[in-house]
Amino acid sequence: MLFGSVYPWAYRLAELMCFALFALWMVKLKSIAGADSSAGRIDAGLLRALRVPCGILVLFVGFQLIPLPPAMLQAISPSTYRFYRQVYPGWPSTAPHESLNDPGTAVSVSKSDGPVILPTEDEVRRGAAIPFAPVALNRGEIGSSAAAEPAQIGRAQKVEQIRAAPEIYARRWRPLSIAWPLTIAALIGALALIALFFATIFYPAGAGREVKEGFALTRVLMLAILASGVIVALAGLANWGTWNGKILWVMVPYDWGAPNLGEAARRACGPFVNPDHFAGYLAMIFPLALAGLIFGGFPARSSSGLATRVMYGFATFVIFVAVALSQSRAGWIGLGVGASLMIALVHLRSRDRVGVEGETAKANPLTVSVGILAALAVLALIFAGQQGREQTIGRFGDTVLHGGLDLRGRYSVWARTPQIVREFPLFGVGMGAWPEIFFRFQPPPRTGLINNAAHNDYLEMMVDAGVVGVALLGWLMVRIAARLRTALRSAPTHLAPAMAAIIAGLIVMSIIELVDFDLHIPANLILFTMLAALGLRIGAAQSASGMQTAVANLRRWIYGPAIATAMVLGIVAMRQHGAPYPYDIGKPRTIADARNLLLSYSGNPSVHESILARFGSTMTPAARSREIATWAWLDPTSPRARDSYAQDLLDRGRRADAMNEIGQSTYVAPDSRAHPYMSPRLLPWLADDQRRAIEKGLGRAVADGFRGSVLTLGEYYAALGRTADRANLFVQAASNERDRQRRAQYLREAGDAYAATGEPRKAGELFERAIEADPDDAQNYAALIAGVLVPHEEYERARSVIEQGIANQVDACRLELSVAIGAQQRGRRDIAEQALNRALEIDAESYDCTIELGRLYDRDQRYARAMIMMDTATRLKPDSAEAYLELAAVAEKNYDYSAAGKAYERAAALAPQNQVVAQTVAAFKRKLADAADSELHKGRD
Repeated sequence: MLFGSVYPWAYRLAELMCFALFALWMVKLKSIAGADSSAGRIDAGLLRALRVPCGILVLFVGFQLIPLPPAMLQAISPSTYRFYRQVYPGWPSTAPHESLNDPGTAVSVSKSDGPVILPTEDEVRRGAAIPFAPVALNRGEIGSSAAAEPAQIGRAQKVEQIRAAPEIYARRWRPLSIAWPLTIAALIGALALIALFFATIFYPAGAGREVKEGFALTRVLMLAILASGVIVALAGLANWGTWNGKILWVMVPYDWGAPNLGEAARRACGPFVNPDHFAGYLAMIFPLALAGLIFGGFPARSSSGLATRVMYGFATFVIFVAVALSQSRAGWIGLGVGASLMIALVHLRSRDRVGVEGETAKANPLTVSVGILAALAVLALIFAGQQGREQTIGRFGDTVLHGGLDLRGRYSVWARTPQIVREFPLFGVGMGAWPEIFFRFQPPPRTGLINNAAHNDYLEMMVDAGVVGVALLGWLMVRIAARLRTALRSAPTHLAPAMAAIIAGLIVMSIIELVDFDLHIPANLILFTMLAALGLRIGAAQSASGMQTAVANLRRWIYGPAIATAMVLGIVAMRQHGAPYPYDIGKPRTIADARNLLLSYSGNPSVHESILARFGSTMTPAARSREIATWAWLDPTSPRARDSYAQDLLDRGRRADAMNEIGQSTYVAPDSRAHPYMSPRLLPWLADDQRRAIEKGLGRAVADGFRGSVLTLGEYYAALGRTADRANLFVQAASNERDRQRRAQYLREAGDAYAATGEPRKAGELFERAIEADPDDAQNYAALIAGVLVPHEEYERARSVIEQGIANQVDACRLELSVAIGAQQRGRRDIAEQALNRALEIDAESYDCTIELGRLYDRDQRYARAMIMMDTATRLKPDSAEAYLELAAVAEKNYDYSAAGKAYERAAALAPQNQVVAQTVAAFKRKLADAADSELHKGRD
């Protein structure tokens, strides 16, 4: 319930509890060491099978943190050696960034020849340089682009003081991990999970027969896990039904910045920030709930009473509905796979036995699971209400029709993994350091999304740990899987459903990890660890070779050091940094801050960007140039980095190289908003070679099919008045485009271009082709009507186009508005009035047509009719300050000051922060006051 335990205060507490449970286990073992009790027996084979791979895996992560001499680093990981040489000037001859202790002299600004184009305030905010301003002003705002990235947005919030790097990492020797703070956090987390894992498996509890079954504590823990699922699911449903833009009504996540009231946020997520992680947590628990419903609880009882069945049925239903409303596609798959696997495993386990499940075990597993899920789906849709049904069905429809879009984006990330693994094959880049290295391998085109996870934890593990680490983890997983398989086979019939549910939950999460990163969330990882441990605990209790090692036979000296180690690790866990990555990467205020950031996160481009912003003006030209080049090397798809590098090359007189860099910058980020110099106001003033470089880069992006590149190149042509080139571009792009909506958009753009060149016939043909490509989109009909037919007063043909659109279920008001607005511009208000009246005959509830007809009456000074239409508009949209403001203005013109005053007051109440509304209302009140004063003076005279 602690927001997935993703915040430091939450995961520190969770890790502390894990170490405390381990210490409690050691205390319990010590207390019974001298007794010959059945409770003091441990499965020696299982202990040996787990402790060796766990221990070696921990040692491997620790090895990634040990500073190594440069020669050794070069021998075992040449790419890591080259990485440090690039990001640390002078390394390995000198310690990393020793030069930062002695800032250079300020860099002077040279006056350039040619015209001076002063940027607007908005362009300055986006990163445009101010001519003749001090370097600190220009360089000090590097990266202030309007297209801010999520990793930067979060830093607008308060972050803790930048941590000081330990002296061990400030020397020439460097670790294999390129981001040691992340690897240290991963090591502490791994130790906590291992502590929880062993304590859960081997904690001695119960007496007599329940010890033999190994089910005393196990049953309680399974019920607790199921209860946690129900609580989390209920919280998710309640928060979804009363959404106020905050998680659990109180918390705004780091990267939101403000409450999220958008419809896109209306997905059930409970205490989790990400609905997919919420669904993953519940999908692991769902097989437990379903097993209890079908087989009668833990252990399974065919004679379970109605109350027990109702309890498990309620848990199954609530979890199912919560996952459905999370709209997580992986969660939906998890429900189906988990249910099928659980029933199939019980069926396979019991097919040769006569068990308490009777006919259920003999039924076809697929038929049973499909039937149950179908019934739950129907009940869930009824329970969710109209809004929930629309959202869920809409998400399902998008998945069926366009489900490949998300996967294609993730595949572009996955496709880069082999390249990274080839560079860091054996030992990886350090556990948890994937986000740091991926900046350098991120594929073009640049998007606003910063990848902080690979959305495939198997690939991410290959990058973090290399072949050696993956082999060690695989060794551990294989041993656990083999033990779970044996436990399922040997478990008595009444324990088989519980074992099957546990294994199904683990497999579900293993499948989800192929397309997501749910196990990055501590709550999910703890649950996964607990389920695996409970499965092994059941197997250990039933193992033929289990219970062979008495606690008394263990070396007694182990208890004290183990308890002390757990306590120390608990203290270390609680003393971890107080802000999560990447929000612990603050902006440096001092040279010491800058050096600590570079020693901790040398591969993070934002660190180098921030240092340039803060200290760029005091660096020597050579040092500043090298830092900019490093920034661009670390983040080659960043338009800010590449544009800054291009500017630096220009400052150093390397114009040809600078033009190549501009071309590369526009290629990797084909978005005019990402490049200040691509403002339509500034483009005509650029030098010819600069414009050629931009066009070349955008042309490459178009040829490679980068999303948005065609529109950006079209904007470029429009800014330079190259209308014919713009038209040809969009015609060619439309002929190559398979997506019907995008093809129609390109045809509309081409039609607009031909209309601008005075070729209405060609424009009309293209607009008609757009209608053929996407007959459901009103924009295509409106473009033909407003762009060609109305300007040439072809009103009869416009009527036939509107009728065609209405026949294709297109919004009639929008089509008639295109006629009405164009006709008014040509002085044909009669045509405009007819069009709007026809639209309202079809749809009397159309707000846009109602208020537009009111405006038409207002322009014709038919104020009484205008008031009727504006009053209707306020009833159609009672929360619209615009409608009340329009009504008030018309009422005032009609001398109905009472109605005007009421409408003005309502508009002010609906938009209390709107200055235009406030000024209009104030002017009206002054007018009334002046009129009253005038009447008063007349009376006195």
